[in-house]
Amino acid sequence: MTTDENFSSLVLPQLTSEHQRQAAICRKKMTAMRSSSGLSREQIVALEKNGNRAESWTTVHCASMDDLDRIRNCSFRGHVYLGKFTENVLVEGVPFPSGCYNSTLTDVFVADNALVQDTFLVHGTFIDSQASIVRCGTITVSDNAVYGNGTPLKVGVEIGGREILAFADLPFDLAVKVGKYRSNANELATYEENVLRYAKAIKCGVNIISSNAQILRCPKLRDVYFGVGALIEDSCVSNSTVLSSLSEQSRISGFSHVVSSLLQWHTIVETGSSVERSFLCEYSHVERHGIVMDSLLGPNTAIAEGECTSSFLGPFVGFHHQAMIIASFWPEGKGNIGYGANVGSNHTLKAPDQELWPGEGVFYGLSVSVKYPSNFTHAPYSVLATGVSTLPQKLEMPFALVNIPGHNIPALSPAVNEIFPGWVLGQSVFTVLRNMDKFEKRNKAKRTVVEHEIFRPEIIRMMEVALTRLTEAGNKSTSIQLGKQKIYTDKQVPGLGKNYMTESSRVAGIEAYNYFIRFYALNGFWRTLRQGPLPVDAVLHAPTTCPRWSHERGLLLASTPTASGADLLRELVAAYKTIAKKAETGKARDDKRGQQIIPDYNHVHKKASEERIVIDAKRRAVDIEKAVATYLPRL
Repeated sequence: MTTDENFSSLVLPQLTSEHQRQAAICRKKMTAMRSSSGLSREQIVALEKNGNRAESWTTVHCASMDDLDRIRNCSFRGHVYLGKFTENVLVEGVPFPSGCYNSTLTDVFVADNALVQDTFLVHGTFIDSQASIVRCGTITVSDNAVYGNGTPLKVGVEIGGREILAFADLPFDLAVKVGKYRSNANELATYEENVLRYAKAIKCGVNIISSNAQILRCPKLRDVYFGVGALIEDSCVSNSTVLSSLSEQSRISGFSHVVSSLLQWHTIVETGSSVERSFLCEYSHVERHGIVMDSLLGPNTAIAEGECTSSFLGPFVGFHHQAMIIASFWPEGKGNIGYGANVGSNHTLKAPDQELWPGEGVFYGLSVSVKYPSNFTHAPYSVLATGVSTLPQKLEMPFALVNIPGHNIPALSPAVNEIFPGWVLGQSVFTVLRNMDKFEKRNKAKRTVVEHEIFRPEIIRMMEVALTRLTEAGNKSTSIQLGKQKIYTDKQVPGLGKNYMTESSRVAGIEAYNYFIRFYALNGFWRTLRQGPLPVDAVLHAPTTCPRWSHERGLLLASTPTASGADLLRELVAAYKTIAKKAETGKARDDKRGQQIIPDYNHVHKKASEERIVIDAKRRAVDIEKAVATYLPRL
C-alpha cells in the first residue's frame, strides 16, 4: 500500500481543532451553570418587574445585579444563565444593547454582552459573547447532536461505494484520498472509526453560537454549530456545522436551506439555495437557487442555479448557469460546466450506479450530454464543444477538442464524434494562459495547496503518451480511407475514445504536443541553471537527485543531445515570444469574427493586444529575454 493510501490516522490531528476546543469550553460552562447558586430575592423582584417569568427561579442564574434592565419580557424554563450585559452588539452593522428581550429561553447559556431578542424559542443553546439572535422562530437541539459530523457523502456513485465519512475539519487532500483509494477495507474501517471518535468528542448537548455570530430572522434551527462571526439570516439550518472566523466569515442567507452539512471557513450559501448532506470546503459558494446534495465542493468552487448531486468537485470548478452534474469524481477540478449541460447519465435502467471522472480543467460546453461511464482524467484541459453528446469512453488526449462529426463516414456510427488532439494548445493557448492566471491570482484557500501550474510533470507525461500514440499511428496502414483523407479511431490510436481523428488533426496534434513538451523542458533547464553554480554543460550532464529536472533534462537530451546551453536559452526566449504571439492572434480571431457580426464591436470589446493576459505574456517574454541576455556572457 502506498503512502497516499494510508490516510486513517490523518483524522487524529484534527482532534485539537478550534471546533473541538469550543465544544469542550461549552461543556465546561454548561456544567458550571447547572451547579451555580440561584438568584437573590432582589434579583427575582427586579426581573419580574421587567416582565420576566420563570417556571422556577431556582434554576435561573444571573452574573450581575447591575444590568437587569437589559432582561425584559422573557420566559425562562430549566437552567438558564444570563451574563453581564453592559455593552452594545453589532447587528448588521448597527449597535444594539446586549441582553435578552421578548424571548423564551430553555436550558440556555447567554454569555456576557450577547443579545437574544424577539425570538419564539431558544432551547439547549450556548450563546457566546457578542453573538446575537434576533427575530428567530425556534432554535432547538436533540439529545445526541453532532452538527453533521460523521455524515456519509455518497460521491461518485449515487447508490454508494465511494462514501466519504465527513467531519468539519476534513482537509481537502484527505478527502481525495478517502474517495480515491478504496481497495483497503481495513484502512477505510479505521478511518471511519476515527471520524466517529471526532464526532463523539464534539458532543456537548447544546447548540453552539460562537462569539460575534449573527442569527437573524431564521424560522428554524436545530443541532447547529456556528463559528465565530458566522452570519445566518432568513434561512433554515439543521444538523450542520458552519466554521467561521472574523477574517473568514461564513454566511447562509436569502431563504436558503442547509441540512446535515459541513461548511468550512468563508463558505457562502445564499439566494434561495439548498445544501443537503454535503461538505463545502473553504471559500466555496452556492448561490441563485443552486442545489447541492450528497456532494463535496473543493476550495474556490462555485455552484449557481444548477444541480450538483453525488459529486466530488475539486477546486475552481465553475458552474454558473442552469446545468446538472451527477455522480462525478472530479478531485482535480479547475473545469467549467456550461449552460444546459447534462453531465449525469448515470442510470443504466438497472440502477444509478455509473460514474464520471471528468479530468482536470475539462470544459463542458453548452448543452453537452455526457454518457456514463466515462473517464477524461488523461485528457486534461480538453473541451467538449457546444451540443456534443459523448458515448461512454476513456479519453487520453490532453488539450483536445471534441466536436460534432464534420464528415459523413459510412463505416462509423453517427454517434462517434470528431477529436482534435492538442487543439487547445495549437489554437487557443490564450485559454491556457488565462487559466494559469486565474488559478494563481484568484485562489483564496489558506489550508489547501491549489497548484496553478498547468505544464507540470504529470500532465507533460500524459502529453508524451499521446504524442507517442499519434506518431506511431502514422506508420500503420489500418486507417479508414475517406477520399484522400485518412481517418483514425481508437482501434488505430489508443486513447481517442469513441471519436475519430483525421490525418491533418493527427499532424497538428503531434506539432502541438512536441512544442509544449519542449517548452516545459527548456523552462526546466533555465530554472536549474539559475539555481546552481555549475557550468552549463555540467548542468546538462551532472548527476541529479531532482526527479523533475531528471525528466526535463531527459527530454532535452533525447531530441537535441548536442545542443549548447546558449542555443537552448535562445530557443527558450523564442518560445516565450511565440506563445505570446499565438495568444494574441488566437484572441484576434474572435475580434475579427465579432467585427463582422456586431456593428459596434470595437467600441465595447478590448482589442486582443489590450487584453491583460496577452500583455502579461508579452511582458514575460521581454523579462526572460533580458534575464537570458545578462546570463549569456557567463556561458
